Amino acid sequence: MSEHRHDTPRATEPPPVDLLRGVRLSKFFVLSGSALKKTQIVRAVQDASIEIGPAETVGLVGESGSGKTTLGRLLLRLLEPTYGRVYFEGRDITHYHERDLRPLRKSLQVLFQDAAAALDERWTVNQIVSEPFAIHGLLREPGARRERVAELLRTVGLGPELLQRRPLELSSGQCQRVSIARALALSPRFIVCDEPIAALDASDQLRVVDLLRSLQETRHHSYLFISHDLRMVLHLSQRVLVMYAGRVVESAHARELREQARHPYTRALLNAIPEVDPKRRRLRVILEGEPPSPFQPIDGCPFHPRCPRAHADPCEHEMPPLVPTAPGKAHEVACWFPHTD
Repeated sequence: MSEHRHDTPRATEPPPVDLLRGVRLSKFFVLSGSALKKTQIVRAVQDASIEIGPAETVGLVGESGSGKTTLGRLLLRLLEPTYGRVYFEGRDITHYHERDLRPLRKSLQVLFQDAAAALDERWTVNQIVSEPFAIHGLLREPGARRERVAELLRTVGLGPELLQRRPLELSSGQCQRVSIARALALSPRFIVCDEPIAALDASDQLRVVDLLRSLQETRHHSYLFISHDLRMVLHLSQRVLVMYAGRVVESAHARELREQARHPYTRALLNAIPEVDPKRRRLRVILEGEPPSPFQPIDGCPFHPRCPRAHADPCEHEMPPLVPTAPGKAHEVACWFPHTD
């Protein structure tokens, strides 16, 4: 797989109030063809903007294949954007070379979905958590490094008796906590949590989410919390972005999104959350069908084949812009016929 690269359109310099900002980010992948197949372009993310403030949690929710993980990797500069800009603390880091990014890696960390698979099974917990110190040449004395690792383990609720264990000797919840300890090692400013609870059982999910919240209260870092579970996203996040087929279709403060969702897709996601409040239940819609294939983009709004509110014109022919629901409001929706109740 190769990447499709274009010049990036000029973007306005963002104000420094945001810790991290993505401006109109797009990422296209080119799948090389053969004698029998044409070259295909996969539009993983299209024209997505996001702002994350200091000590803030922004949730990113959507079905599998919606572009959530790709957007997170663009913000971390693990992927080069096809279009758009990435700013960190007011600096444009879009085209930083790896040597320029290296000092920033201490501030930008990631938690993966399957922690057990992400951890090297040959290494001990002590080696895994201390690796960032080795990479950046910190705490060179083994005793000091081991003491720091033990302190990090205590921070995430694990004891020093795990120092010499390997991932295969740990539960999935313990593996995720080891991953969190490793991510915290260099005191990052921003952490992408990429489906960090998807592989855990219900009780471990709540514990890990509560741990992430507690750590943020004491360490004041920011999160991008990626999940397909809107219930957990609303539980942890101050603001939420909803993605569908590579595009942001709704963005709002968490409480407003829960109580006044405008996009039919967002309301369908809310349908998966158990709810006893009849006022909230009446906002729900049933979602049928499957998301569009990234290999075969459709004309118009990508949600229109599944949308109960779609009209032939303009839904089937024109992409709705992401606009405020009212002048000056932070709540934005990309829909020609959004809900208003």
